[in-house]
This record gives sequence, structure tokens and C-alpha cells, in this order.
Amino acid sequence: MVRIEIDALVAQYGVERVGLFDLTVPDHIAAADPSEFQRRWNSFATNVLKGLFVKGVAVRERSDKGRLHMHCVVVCRDDIASGFSHTALKAGRRCCPQDSPIRALWARLHDVLPRYGFGRHRLAPVREKDAVARYVAKYVTKNIRCRPETDKGTRRVSFFGYAPGTRVASPHFSFLSERSWAWRQKLGAFCGRFGVPDMDVLRSVVGRNWCYLLKDEILLQPLPAETVYPSFHLAESASMARAGLEQHAILRESCALRGWSYGTEDERVAEALQALDGYRRGLRPESAFPPSSPVAEPSRCLQPLLLLSP
Repeated sequence: MVRIEIDALVAQYGVERVGLFDLTVPDHIAAADPSEFQRRWNSFATNVLKGLFVKGVAVRERSDKGRLHMHCVVVCRDDIASGFSHTALKAGRRCCPQDSPIRALWARLHDVLPRYGFGRHRLAPVREKDAVARYVAKYVTKNIRCRPETDKGTRRVSFFGYAPGTRVASPHFSFLSERSWAWRQKLGAFCGRFGVPDMDVLRSVVGRNWCYLLKDEILLQPLPAETVYPSFHLAESASMARAGLEQHAILRESCALRGWSYGTEDERVAEALQALDGYRRGLRPESAFPPSSPVAEPSRCLQPLLLLSP
């Protein structure tokens, strides 16, 4: 998971903006106590790190002597690799131009790190983009294999600067059942009909309660004829569910033609579909959704409800 996330950072921002940042604590108490070390790190990450860098991944490690320290992969706001010499840095000579953005970062870190209880630190550009993920991921493996009893229950890996739902790799998962498979397939077909690339866009167009408003429309969404169901039972039950929802839609259409109110959410559903149709028309031309397409063609009884442009 850590390796995938770091590879994604390098691919998204470029290796010239990615740096390796290591830091330690000067006193033995914080170096041995994971709760005190974590308290200092949380304070530093909240007040300094998130403003200094765009985002990053931090891995905590214990040295062979038992002292805690951090290894971080950070995304800088500017190019820090141009003109930088790792050979000169190792030899103790001048390693970058005077106006390099990394010098401003060094000065800032040298000033603020002692205030948060940290000591020695090092920030340098990535030498090889293919090796940075392996370099940090090996410390995760080491922590798992050599973790003492005092470190159990503490966080080994932390992420900062990420908006909710923007991580490429995540430990969250959901079980795959026949019903969940059908829901995902229909949701994908429904979003494809309106040109919606992901659920974040769907949420921004319709609102947080998109699932509550559009659940019937999504379940009624026909799948392509070539869809292979995981079981005959699912294909049969999906057909029965669609028949029931079509009856529901016919009744709702009949009430609408007579001017009756059928349910309290009809107006909100219509507004949500109108918003999606507006997004579709602004995103791509009408010819991108041919009427003959099984994904693009809505059910006959729902055509007045979907409010699609002719």
C-alpha cells in the first residue's frame, strides 16, 4: 500500500518535486516512548508540515538501538532537484545553487524543528524515482517483523495533505456479493450514460444524498446485452427486480400525467436527473451517446422521467 501510494506521488507531481525527509528526536525519553514521539509528530505535522509541503507519506522506524525516528516522502511546492548534487552533499561541499527552493526549506526546518522537540534532520531530492518507494517500504516491513510490545497499537504509517478519498491505495474494502456486484455494474452503467467519471463528480453534481435519490433509477439501469452474470440466480432475480421497478415507474408516470403526487421525492429526483443531464450535455456532444447503445438507452417507461434532451 505504501509503495503504491509513493509511486503515485512521483507519477503525479514529478520526481523533481519529491524529496526524502528524515528526522529524529534528541532526547532518549521521546526516542523510547512511542506515545510521546507520536504527540510531537502530530503537533509538527499539523502546524508546520501541512503548510510546508503539498502532501506526503511518513513511516516510523526504530533503529537497532531502539530509538524512534521518521522517514518521509514529501511533495514540495517547487522543483528542488535542479542543480542539486548528491555527490557534493555526501562530500560536505556546496550541493545546490544559492537560489534553490530547497535552501528555503532547510532554513525553515532548522528554525522550527527544535520547537517541536525534534533534532537532527535531512531533506534531499530523490536520487532515483524507481527506488524511493522501495526505500521507504522496507521500513514498514522491518517494523512489522521487529516491532516490540511497547509499539503495539501505535500507528506506523501516516499520510498528510490528502483530501478525503484521494488516496490511490487504501486499506478500506467491501465484501463482494452477488447484490453488491449487480449494484456496482448498474452504478457504472448509470454514470456512463451521463458521462460521470467517478462518484466524487456524482456527489458534486447531485449532492451527498445521491444514492438515496437515485437508487431506483440506478437499479432500473439496463446492463449491456453482453454482460455475464456471476450466477443464473442473480440474472433471474435482476430480471424480476427490474420488472417490479418498471411497474413502480409506470405508476409514477401515470400519476404525473394526471397531476397527482406520487411520493415526496419525485421533484428532487427530477432535479437530480436534470443536473446530470446538464453535466452530460456540457461534457461531450450528443452523438457520443447513440440511441442504439444498451447503456445509453433508458427504459421506455422512464423516458419522461429521465428528462433527456431529444
